Amino acid sequence: MPGNGLLRDARIYSEYLPKAKELIFTPEKRHLHLLWDAFDRSPLSLSVNFAFPFRRMIACQLFSTCGKNFCAEGDMRFNFGQNLTVGGDDVFINRGLFIDTKAGVTLGNAVGIGDFVRIFTHSHGEANHEERTYAPVTIEPMRRSTPTQ
Repeated sequence: MPGNGLLRDARIYSEYLPKAKELIFTPEKRHLHLLWDAFDRSPLSLSVNFAFPFRRMIACQLFSTCGKNFCAEGDMRFNFGQNLTVGGDDVFINRGLFIDTKAGVTLGNAVGIGDFVRIFTHSHGEANHEERTYAPVTIEPMRRSTPTQ
């Protein structure tokens, strides 16, 4: 973006996290993150018939992939959208979800996630928070087993 400006110089919290040097934000992705968070703070986010399609539109540009019929209620937070794969269709996210996507998260077909869930892709010991272990997370729908007779 040419010239000086608040938006051009704006940085998001995720850019100060571990892994930020590896998971670089393009200006477009940074602005999409800002738009995602700002939208949830606007009164328009309460209008479900506008909010669901609007979030889906942003998700299709911000996430690694985004399947059909993705629906996210308000206050869904993630730190690296480019590491979030909504690979399945018909995924529904309830309000207040936080996903730590540093190591990658994949949501499969027909996954539903409840209110205020926290998903982490890293762990660390209490003695040293700088020594972290990362692992990707995949969430698939439960498979129904057929009863045996």
